[in-house]
Amino acid sequence: MEVTGNSPNINKNEALNIRKLLHLALIKVELINFDDKTNSKLRISAPTIIKSSVTFPFNEEAYNRNAIQQVECSGMSTTSPGGWHLGLQHGREANADVNEWLTLLLDPLITKTEKREKSLNLEFKLVRSNHTTARQVCNYAGPNAKPFNSDLKLQRVGKASPFDMKSIDVKDSDYVRFPDFAPLLIVNSDSFNDMKTMMKLKVLESDTPIDSKTKKEIDNYPIKAFRGNIVVKTEDKPWEEEKWKSLSIGSTSFRLWKGCPRCAVPARNPGTGNWIISEVKNRLLFMATLRKKFPEKCIDKEWKDRWQGKLLEQSRRT
Repeated sequence: MEVTGNSPNINKNEALNIRKLLHLALIKVELINFDDKTNSKLRISAPTIIKSSVTFPFNEEAYNRNAIQQVECSGMSTTSPGGWHLGLQHGREANADVNEWLTLLLDPLITKTEKREKSLNLEFKLVRSNHTTARQVCNYAGPNAKPFNSDLKLQRVGKASPFDMKSIDVKDSDYVRFPDFAPLLIVNSDSFNDMKTMMKLKVLESDTPIDSKTKKEIDNYPIKAFRGNIVVKTEDKPWEEEKWKSLSIGSTSFRLWKGCPRCAVPARNPGTGNWIISEVKNRLLFMATLRKKFPEKCIDKEWKDRWQGKLLEQSRRT
């Protein structure tokens, strides 16, 4: 999805995700008739709009006659100064009723958040990517990546990379569409549960008893907040995935590329956008906990110092 118009902190025609626009957490996505390749559909819904849902085709072919849209795969860092640009992705716009639904939902919410008296007159468009115009990951990561340079203009035209990741296992056949870096993100439920235990211990380190409300919020912390495409379990062996170079699920194999720096978004409820832990001083408790567990990963030279944080793994199917 992209936005046009004068939007705070979002560039025109930029690909959006929940990290950039928390209001997207309100949108529920359902896949309908997935096994029917000619009639599969997506339904998006939200509780804060008069027309609660809209349904539209999932298959690429359904959009062949729609307008072509050039999407900027870029953004600003939420953990440090600066930004990145990973090139352009061409796709085709969704039908007008879908774009109108998104605009009716999001424009008033952003206007309210920005405390503006008048509408920002934003226009949101859902864009269907096309496999023929997918971006090659090797342009910005792997042994054949373009040289690192912080100049966004050079990054945009494919002459530079915002990263210095020559060592990761990227092949010329690896493609990505709208994601910032990798197409898939893996989360380990055992590591997640161990993190929650450490979060409680982190609170106790401050010599302040953990109150029942905060304890309950930690116990109920949703793993969905970490936005993993794939959730694995390692039979009560937390952080086992730190040793992995590859992963197989059934007959499908994946190469694990890189740990993902975390911003503040996992501190937000993925269904509402509200803080998961309500007490102000503990809102970013997950981040403080992971920084203590993995201090050596807080600054990774391959992310060029600007990208700080810690998560599990980003991966690519082989």
